Amino acid sequence: MTSGQQDELRELLRLAVEEYRFNVTLAWDRTKHYTTVTVTLLAGSLGLLKLEPPRPEVAALGFACGVLVSLFATSVVRKGHEYYRNARRVKTDVETLLGRDRFPHPSGQGVVDLRLSVTKGMAEEASSMTAMPARGIRGGSISRYTVAMFEMFAVLHFGGLVIAGANFLGR
Repeated sequence: MTSGQQDELRELLRLAVEEYRFNVTLAWDRTKHYTTVTVTLLAGSLGLLKLEPPRPEVAALGFACGVLVSLFATSVVRKGHEYYRNARRVKTDVETLLGRDRFPHPSGQGVVDLRLSVTKGMAEEASSMTAMPARGIRGGSISRYTVAMFEMFAVLHFGGLVIAGANFLGR
């Protein structure tokens, strides 16, 4: 590999790490915003049921919006995880091309893998160098827990919708 090719790969690695960081930050920002919206809808809708006189029809609307926002958030998390995995794959491929997976050990005995691998998924992922099959969100990952949280919010909102509907019909 020529010096120019190595320089180009180093620049690609820098860009790949920036893209990886961007995707992590974007996913976290979206999670914060969707969490805020779903919790606000839940608290506001519950508050409407406590008013004197209660406003179950308006609360039902808030709960219905909460169900939709929560379900949309789960799809956003899944798509964000896909973007993150693609960025991670490119980073790993460039690191492999640079030889970071077989860096000579300072003792002169063997090689060490110096690819950036801070998560379990990164550590398990070998260099693809070809298209890897699509894989869902791995159990035990932050993304999986985030999806479960939004699914839980959807269930809570749905329960609130049922209660608000029963209160409205029971007037």
